Amino acid sequence: MKHTRNIVRVAFLLTALLLVSPALRAQLDDTGLRFGFKAGLGSADLSLSKFCKLGESRTTFSLGGFAEYRLMPWLSATVGLEYTQNGGSNVPPRMLYSAISQLLSQEIPDGGEVSMIRTNLRIHTLEIPVAGRVSLPESGNFKPFFMVGPSFGFRLGATSTFYREYVFAPGIASHPVAVSSDKVKEKISPVNVSALLGVGSEFSAYDKIFELGVTYRLGLVNQNNFFEGQYQQYTSNSLMGYIAFKF
Repeated sequence: MKHTRNIVRVAFLLTALLLVSPALRAQLDDTGLRFGFKAGLGSADLSLSKFCKLGESRTTFSLGGFAEYRLMPWLSATVGLEYTQNGGSNVPPRMLYSAISQLLSQEIPDGGEVSMIRTNLRIHTLEIPVAGRVSLPESGNFKPFFMVGPSFGFRLGATSTFYREYVFAPGIASHPVAVSSDKVKEKISPVNVSALLGVGSEFSAYDKIFELGVTYRLGLVNQNNFFEGQYQQYTSNSLMGYIAFKF
Protein backbone atom coordinates (compact mmCIF):
# COMPACT_ATOMS: atom_id res chain seq x y z
CA MET A 1 0.00 0.00 0.00
CA LYS A 2 2.92 2.36 0.79
CA HIS A 3 4.38 1.87 -2.70
CA THR A 4 0.97 2.47 -4.27
CA ARG A 5 0.61 5.79 -2.43
CA ASN A 6 4.04 6.89 -3.63
CA ILE A 7 3.13 6.11 -7.26
CA VAL A 8 -0.09 8.14 -6.98
CA ARG A 9 1.77 11.09 -5.40
CA VAL A 10 4.35 11.14 -8.19
CA ALA A 11 1.58 11.03 -10.83
CA PHE A 12 -0.22 13.99 -9.26
CA LEU A 13 3.01 16.01 -8.94
CA LEU A 14 3.87 15.47 -12.61
CA THR A 15 0.36 16.44 -13.65
CA ALA A 16 0.47 19.64 -11.56
CA LEU A 17 3.84 20.56 -13.08
CA LEU A 18 2.48 20.17 -16.60
CA LEU A 19 -0.58 22.26 -15.83
CA VAL A 20 1.37 25.19 -14.45
CA SER A 21 4.22 25.16 -16.99
CA PRO A 22 3.08 26.18 -20.51
CA ALA A 23 6.68 26.04 -21.78
CA LEU A 24 7.08 22.43 -20.65
CA ARG A 25 3.73 21.46 -22.17
CA ALA A 26 4.71 23.03 -25.51
CA GLN A 27 7.99 21.15 -25.47
CA LEU A 28 6.19 17.85 -24.85
CA ASP A 29 3.74 18.59 -27.67
CA ASP A 30 6.70 18.83 -30.05
CA THR A 31 7.79 15.31 -29.06
CA GLY A 32 4.29 13.85 -29.59
CA LEU A 33 3.70 13.27 -25.86
CA ARG A 34 0.31 14.18 -24.34
CA PHE A 35 -1.37 13.65 -20.99
CA GLY A 36 -4.99 13.43 -19.94
CA PHE A 37 -7.58 12.70 -17.27
CA LYS A 38 -10.41 10.20 -17.67
CA ALA A 39 -13.51 9.07 -15.81
CA GLY A 40 -15.63 6.03 -16.59
CA LEU A 41 -18.82 4.24 -15.60
CA GLY A 42 -19.74 0.65 -16.40
CA SER A 43 -20.27 -2.84 -15.04
CA ALA A 44 -18.03 -5.56 -13.60
CA ASP A 45 -18.58 -9.28 -13.13
CA LEU A 46 -16.88 -12.51 -12.10
CA SER A 47 -16.91 -15.59 -14.32
CA LEU A 48 -16.09 -19.27 -13.92
CA SER A 49 -15.51 -19.68 -17.64
CA LYS A 50 -16.08 -17.84 -20.91
CA PHE A 51 -19.85 -18.48 -20.85
CA CYS A 52 -20.56 -18.97 -17.12
CA LYS A 53 -20.97 -15.86 -14.95
CA LEU A 54 -20.57 -16.14 -11.17
CA GLY A 55 -23.45 -14.16 -9.69
CA GLU A 56 -24.51 -10.93 -11.39
CA SER A 57 -22.83 -7.77 -12.65
CA ARG A 58 -22.28 -4.78 -10.41
CA THR A 59 -22.06 -1.09 -11.32
CA THR A 60 -18.51 0.21 -11.26
CA PHE A 61 -16.54 3.34 -12.04
CA SER A 62 -12.96 4.42 -12.72
CA LEU A 63 -10.91 7.60 -12.27
CA GLY A 64 -7.37 8.23 -13.42
CA GLY A 65 -4.88 9.69 -15.81
CA PHE A 66 -2.87 8.59 -18.81
CA ALA A 67 0.01 9.46 -21.11
CA GLU A 68 -0.05 9.02 -24.88
CA TYR A 69 2.99 9.04 -27.15
CA ARG A 70 2.50 9.43 -30.88
CA LEU A 71 4.76 7.04 -32.82
CA MET A 72 3.27 7.81 -36.25
CA PRO A 73 0.38 10.00 -37.42
CA TRP A 74 -1.93 6.98 -37.15
CA LEU A 75 -0.22 4.99 -34.34
CA SER A 76 0.37 5.80 -30.67
CA ALA A 77 1.17 4.06 -27.41
CA THR A 78 -0.70 4.78 -24.17
CA VAL A 79 -0.17 3.94 -20.51
CA GLY A 80 -2.55 4.83 -17.68
CA LEU A 81 -2.94 4.83 -13.92
CA GLU A 82 -6.54 4.29 -12.78
CA TYR A 83 -8.50 3.50 -9.65
CA THR A 84 -11.41 1.19 -10.38
CA GLN A 85 -13.81 -1.16 -8.58
CA ASN A 86 -14.33 -4.74 -9.71
CA GLY A 87 -16.27 -7.68 -8.31
CA GLY A 88 -19.87 -8.83 -8.63
CA SER A 89 -23.34 -8.82 -7.07
CA ASN A 90 -25.25 -11.75 -5.59
CA VAL A 91 -22.23 -14.05 -5.73
CA PRO A 92 -22.44 -17.41 -3.89
CA PRO A 93 -21.14 -17.11 -0.28
CA ARG A 94 -19.16 -20.34 -0.63
CA MET A 95 -16.87 -18.48 -2.98
CA LEU A 96 -15.47 -16.56 0.00
CA TYR A 97 -16.35 -18.67 3.06
CA SER A 98 -15.66 -22.25 4.07
CA ALA A 99 -18.46 -24.70 4.89
CA ILE A 100 -17.71 -24.42 8.64
CA SER A 101 -17.58 -20.61 8.78
CA GLN A 102 -19.86 -19.13 11.45
CA LEU A 103 -20.64 -16.28 9.11
CA LEU A 104 -22.04 -18.78 6.62
CA SER A 105 -24.37 -20.55 9.08
CA GLN A 106 -24.98 -20.05 12.79
CA GLU A 107 -27.57 -21.37 15.27
CA ILE A 108 -29.54 -18.89 17.38
CA PRO A 109 -30.81 -19.43 20.98
CA ASP A 110 -34.49 -20.03 20.12
CA GLY A 111 -33.58 -23.04 18.00
CA GLY A 112 -33.53 -21.32 14.65
CA GLU A 113 -30.64 -20.70 12.30
CA VAL A 114 -29.06 -17.75 10.55
CA SER A 115 -27.79 -18.58 7.05
CA MET A 116 -25.92 -16.41 4.57
CA ILE A 117 -27.59 -16.73 1.16
CA ARG A 118 -25.60 -14.33 -1.02
CA THR A 119 -22.97 -11.61 -0.94
CA ASN A 120 -21.91 -8.57 -2.92
CA LEU A 121 -18.17 -8.38 -3.57
CA ARG A 122 -16.37 -5.08 -4.17
CA ILE A 123 -12.67 -5.23 -5.16
CA HIS A 124 -10.70 -1.97 -5.06
CA THR A 125 -8.04 -2.05 -7.77
CA LEU A 126 -5.21 0.07 -9.13
CA GLU A 127 -5.09 -0.57 -12.89
CA ILE A 128 -2.18 0.15 -15.23
CA PRO A 129 -3.47 -0.27 -18.81
CA VAL A 130 -0.86 -0.39 -21.59
CA ALA A 131 -2.17 -0.29 -25.16
CA GLY A 132 -1.33 0.33 -28.77
CA ARG A 133 -3.78 2.68 -30.44
CA VAL A 134 -4.57 2.87 -34.15
CA SER A 135 -6.34 5.96 -35.51
CA LEU A 136 -8.78 5.67 -38.40
CA PRO A 137 -9.49 8.34 -41.06
CA GLU A 138 -11.09 11.48 -39.67
CA SER A 139 -14.78 12.12 -40.21
CA GLY A 140 -15.55 15.80 -39.74
CA ASN A 141 -14.67 16.76 -36.18
CA PHE A 142 -14.26 13.14 -35.10
CA LYS A 143 -11.18 10.94 -35.24
CA PRO A 144 -12.15 7.30 -34.46
CA PHE A 145 -9.67 4.76 -33.14
CA PHE A 146 -9.33 1.29 -31.68
CA MET A 147 -6.82 0.01 -29.13
CA VAL A 148 -5.58 -3.28 -27.75
CA GLY A 149 -3.10 -4.35 -25.09
CA PRO A 150 -2.72 -5.75 -21.56
CA SER A 151 -3.96 -4.19 -18.34
CA PHE A 152 -2.23 -4.93 -15.03
CA GLY A 153 -4.35 -4.73 -11.88
CA PHE A 154 -3.15 -4.54 -8.28
CA ARG A 155 -5.60 -5.25 -5.46
CA LEU A 156 -5.91 -2.45 -2.90
CA GLY A 157 -8.70 -3.98 -0.83
CA ALA A 158 -11.89 -6.05 -1.00
CA THR A 159 -15.18 -5.99 0.91
CA SER A 160 -17.99 -8.54 1.14
CA THR A 161 -21.45 -7.17 2.03
CA PHE A 162 -23.50 -10.22 2.90
CA TYR A 163 -27.20 -10.97 3.11
CA ARG A 164 -28.62 -13.38 5.69
CA GLU A 165 -31.80 -15.37 6.08
CA TYR A 166 -33.29 -16.09 9.52
CA VAL A 167 -34.88 -19.55 9.61
CA PHE A 168 -37.14 -20.14 12.66
CA ALA A 169 -38.79 -23.37 11.47
CA PRO A 170 -38.59 -25.60 8.37
CA GLY A 171 -39.99 -23.69 5.42
CA ILE A 172 -40.34 -20.41 7.35
CA ALA A 173 -37.76 -17.71 6.77
CA SER A 174 -37.50 -13.93 6.97
CA HIS A 175 -36.75 -11.75 3.97
CA PRO A 176 -33.04 -11.38 3.19
CA VAL A 177 -31.53 -8.34 4.88
CA ALA A 178 -28.07 -6.81 4.42
CA VAL A 179 -26.68 -7.03 7.93
CA SER A 180 -22.94 -6.56 7.78
CA SER A 181 -19.73 -6.39 5.76
CA ASP A 182 -16.48 -8.28 5.97
CA LYS A 183 -12.95 -7.44 4.82
CA VAL A 184 -11.89 -10.18 2.39
CA LYS A 185 -8.76 -8.65 0.85
CA GLU A 186 -6.60 -11.72 1.54
CA LYS A 187 -9.10 -14.00 -0.23
CA ILE A 188 -8.61 -12.22 -3.56
CA SER A 189 -5.50 -12.54 -5.71
CA PRO A 190 -3.21 -9.51 -5.27
CA VAL A 191 -2.56 -9.26 -9.02
CA ASN A 192 -4.75 -9.41 -12.11
CA VAL A 193 -3.84 -9.35 -15.80
CA SER A 194 -6.52 -8.60 -18.40
CA ALA A 195 -6.75 -8.36 -22.16
CA LEU A 196 -7.83 -4.78 -22.92
CA LEU A 197 -9.91 -3.96 -25.99
CA GLY A 198 -11.32 -0.54 -26.76
CA VAL A 199 -12.92 1.71 -29.39
CA GLY A 200 -13.70 5.39 -29.35
CA SER A 201 -13.32 8.76 -30.96
CA GLU A 202 -11.30 11.89 -30.31
CA PHE A 203 -12.97 15.26 -30.95
CA SER A 204 -12.43 18.94 -30.21
CA ALA A 205 -14.79 21.34 -28.46
CA TYR A 206 -14.22 24.83 -27.00
CA ASP A 207 -10.62 24.65 -28.26
CA LYS A 208 -10.01 21.56 -26.10
CA ILE A 209 -9.45 17.93 -27.07
CA PHE A 210 -11.84 15.32 -25.65
CA GLU A 211 -12.28 11.60 -26.11
CA LEU A 212 -15.24 9.25 -25.75
CA GLY A 213 -14.71 5.51 -25.70
CA VAL A 214 -15.67 2.05 -24.50
CA THR A 215 -13.23 -0.52 -23.11
CA TYR A 216 -13.61 -4.17 -22.19
CA ARG A 217 -11.23 -5.96 -19.83
CA LEU A 218 -11.21 -9.75 -20.08
CA GLY A 219 -9.59 -11.31 -17.02
CA LEU A 220 -6.80 -13.80 -17.76
CA VAL A 221 -5.58 -14.63 -14.23
CA ASN A 222 -7.36 -16.65 -11.53
CA GLN A 223 -8.57 -14.23 -8.84
CA ASN A 224 -9.18 -16.86 -6.17
CA ASN A 225 -6.80 -16.73 -3.20
CA PHE A 226 -9.04 -18.73 -0.82
CA PHE A 227 -8.79 -22.45 -1.42
CA GLU A 228 -11.26 -23.54 1.28
CA GLY A 229 -14.11 -22.17 -0.80
CA GLN A 230 -16.28 -23.98 -3.32
CA TYR A 231 -14.96 -22.22 -6.43
CA GLN A 232 -11.25 -22.70 -7.05
CA GLN A 233 -10.98 -20.56 -10.19
CA TYR A 234 -12.73 -17.44 -11.39
CA THR A 235 -11.76 -14.31 -13.32
CA SER A 236 -12.72 -10.64 -13.12
CA ASN A 237 -14.05 -8.72 -16.15
CA SER A 238 -15.41 -5.23 -16.79
CA LEU A 239 -17.11 -3.15 -19.48
CA MET A 240 -16.56 0.59 -19.17
CA GLY A 241 -17.66 3.71 -21.00
CA TYR A 242 -15.48 6.77 -20.39
CA ILE A 243 -14.81 10.39 -21.24
CA ALA A 244 -11.31 11.87 -21.29
CA PHE A 245 -9.77 15.33 -21.48
CA LYS A 246 -6.32 15.79 -23.07
CA PHE A 247 -3.87 18.60 -22.58
